Amino acid sequence: MPDELTSFCEFLSRPVSLKSDGKGQQITSFEDLPQLPVNLLYIDGGGVAEGVEIEKSAPDDFLIVVDGREQICRYLKENFSREYRYEKNIIHSQSKFELVKL
Repeated sequence: MPDELTSFCEFLSRPVSLKSDGKGQQITSFEDLPQLPVNLLYIDGGGVAEGVEIEKSAPDDFLIVVDGREQICRYLKENFSREYRYEKNIIHSQSKFELVKL
């Protein structure tokens, strides 16, 4: 990360494991994530469980970006507790979930 960004964000990397979602599906989950307020969640392979859990208490400006994984996007759409505007960018192979403010 460039030095000029270190005061604005924190980069975390954690091991990924599989766990049951309680609905019969195995989903990826990060181990030992700290409980921090999150405004942006970038999912690139793992973190499906955290995406669903974090969004329940995320602030009104919460945004999730998923890097090219349709199966993850479908799972998130089916399991979010709040309403999101979904946008898919086929050029960059990314999808975006933006929390709809009520």
